[in-house]
Amino acid sequence: MSKENKNKKQTSVAQGALTMFLMVMVIVLALVIANWIPGTFTSGLMSEFSDIKVAQNTLRLKYLYVPTYFPESVSWPPSKVFAQTRPYEAVVLEFKGSEAGEPLLLISQSATRHFNLSALSALSAKLQMGEVLERSTYEFKGRSGALSAGLCADGGRCSMLSWQEGDVHLDLLMSGGPFELISIAESMVSGQELPRSSK
Repeated sequence: MSKENKNKKQTSVAQGALTMFLMVMVIVLALVIANWIPGTFTSGLMSEFSDIKVAQNTLRLKYLYVPTYFPESVSWPPSKVFAQTRPYEAVVLEFKGSEAGEPLLLISQSATRHFNLSALSALSAKLQMGEVLERSTYEFKGRSGALSAGLCADGGRCSMLSWQEGDVHLDLLMSGGPFELISIAESMVSGQELPRSSK
């Protein structure tokens, strides 16, 4: 084999190795981009989390109001945790009853009062306010809440308390009468002063 042919063969082997290396790099880059794109578009959208701390750490939530009081009928920790930061921050906690294990309490907080809690199909359809029979204003710790009593979607008694906590709108919905619900709500706020708006 002539020296010229040997050099051509070495050059073509080197070019083939370089081409193969570049193809592998392009494929790896394409796979990285393919894995990154869905996460980029869904990051921050409403998702279910294993617990409150995971949701808080993953989404870096600004506010999270959690009761310090629970009646014996409600089981801690929450059975379901949903949270989002896009298009606005919202958190939903579902708690089961300690005896029957059925959903008993829903707590939602969001940066808008127009948050649609019923859009979460993973939540129990039974624990929704089906019919409001009585509305009143409930004043507590310097707040003014809208208290509703009526029937859940399954026909049982339901109570709901909604109020604004600074920039955050809170809704508590519980199967049963309003008295335990009021105690839970009062335990979620510490003092008389409302938090200042961040706007």
